[in-house]
Amino acid sequence: MKKNLLLSVTLASVLVLRGQVKDVELTLQPTYTHQVYFQFGTDNQVSIPAATWDIAFLRISPYAFATRVNDSRIRVFQVANSASQWNLIYIANEASWTELYNSETVWNKGAFDNGSATYGWGEYNSNTHHVVGSIVYVLKYTDNTYRKFMIDDFSSGYTCKYSTWDGSSWGADQTVIVSNSSGTERFNYYSLVDNQQVNSSIP
Repeated sequence: MKKNLLLSVTLASVLVLRGQVKDVELTLQPTYTHQVYFQFGTDNQVSIPAATWDIAFLRISPYAFATRVNDSRIRVFQVANSASQWNLIYIANEASWTELYNSETVWNKGAFDNGSATYGWGEYNSNTHHVVGSIVYVLKYTDNTYRKFMIDDFSSGYTCKYSTWDGSSWGADQTVIVSNSSGTERFNYYSLVDNQQVNSSIP
């Protein structure tokens, strides 16, 4: 109820500032199983199951980057500030990890962007003109699945790697490459669970 009330007040406030009042109905489904994205001006809305994506990458141009994490089911922790620590991450150290969050006020500033590197998750390399990953994260899902994650490189697209904890050790590293095609201010959405890109028409 609180989320519905807050959403209604926010929408009403924005519409009043525009000099008009309009009722908009957004349905999140029971227990908030869906996320609804609404575009002012066109009244277009897209509803998707919250469990279909894990991470999102900005794709407004080949030179702009930003991320989001599906924080309805994933908590993000910075666990190391050097890529050299990738093989030295232990679940037993969870109490010492630093939790990071998506920005609540800037849509294109996600948890990875709030890491301790210059660009959140990485540093600029003036020789290659790439942003190179230096921060290691662990993603903790609501079902207590752990995935170790890094954005290795950005240059007109994202190269990432991740590994899933099997209860006693980390599994084999998986590589993900997500292009950063030009377009409107939207994201490419990726499921680490299914190891594939999902609906990219979400605002």
